[in-house]
Amino acid sequence: MMSGTDLSLFLLAALIIAAIPGPGIFYVAARTLAGGRKTGIASTLGTALGGLAHVVAGALASPRSFLPARSSLRCSS
Repeated sequence: MMSGTDLSLFLLAALIIAAIPGPGIFYVAARTLAGGRKTGIASTLGTALGGLAHVVAGALASPRSFLPARSSLRCSS
């Protein structure tokens, strides 16, 4: 169980990481500036679909990774 301090530090780190733009943001911005709004929206949907595919592939490859470490539903090996 996380203490209040640990949770606060975790949330602060997550906020900092979320605020830093990654390569996907730069790609969408460049495509939008070069091709206009329609191209930017298509690029956004494409990167979102690609990210979703990675999440689904990860879930199918290792379903136990989505269970908390101390869960009563944890599979035994």
